[in-house]
Amino acid sequence: METTVLRDLPFLENSISFIDPSKKNRIFVNICDNPKRWKRDLILGEKLFADVFVCPVNHTITEDITDVKDILVKRTGYPDIKENPEKLEIAKTWVLAKKVHEGPNALEFLNPKENSMKTPLLECIQSNVKDSDNTIQCLKIDVQDGLERRFVYQFLDDGFRRSND
Repeated sequence: METTVLRDLPFLENSISFIDPSKKNRIFVNICDNPKRWKRDLILGEKLFADVFVCPVNHTITEDITDVKDILVKRTGYPDIKENPEKLEIAKTWVLAKKVHEGPNALEFLNPKENSMKTPLLECIQSNVKDSDNTIQCLKIDVQDGLERRFVYQFLDDGFRRSND
């Protein structure tokens, strides 16, 4: 596998090649603090053929998820699609509407419930993806104020790992 150096750290030149092509149920988790930014990442979900879990930080995206799913179902038949470039880009993305999910609020990862054996994200994945093996193939953390390190540490502490099979 080819690697390059970015800021003195190894970085994959073709990150998509790192994903196992035989994986049936792929999971893409997107943690974002901007309610609009995650929509651009549907293209990555399309390339991975993954279930996309959008986990917002301190805001709700239920209405946005509903709109995106509606666009993905109706495609070019969605009202006023040609006048809105953002919606047109979503309509061009070949992600199935049933593969886009609203995950739990990402701040719940940092403060999990004391008596719960499962994290809120794991519960959400298991309830939405059949035969999930509880691995995340792609994780994108797009937050400010240094929260990304806390999220990465919490994921590792919770036992989430990249699948090797």
